Amino acid sequence: MLNLFPGVCEEIVGKHADRILRQIAKVPGPEGRAALLDTIARHPRLAMLALQHRWATPAERLKTLWRKLAAATSSRRATVVSWVGRVLYRRN
Repeated sequence: MLNLFPGVCEEIVGKHADRILRQIAKVPGPEGRAALLDTIARHPRLAMLALQHRWATPAERLKTLWRKLAAATSSRRATVVSWVGRVLYRRN
């Protein structure tokens, strides 16, 4: 899937890979460390996408979110209305 849809899927996979690797890293002891290292060794591309997601600046994350909203709406005004609605929803 990553090769078929390079730009779109990388963000989604990076987000989920980061979450999964964080869960593996929480396993205590040498078994947990070995599992994390083995996962990274077997899936280096996923590990790299997870790191890219984790190291993204707030501006980069905002830019990605803005692109998603723009793609989902038909006009600039609808994008702004969606954005404001999303911000207000998060505050509550």
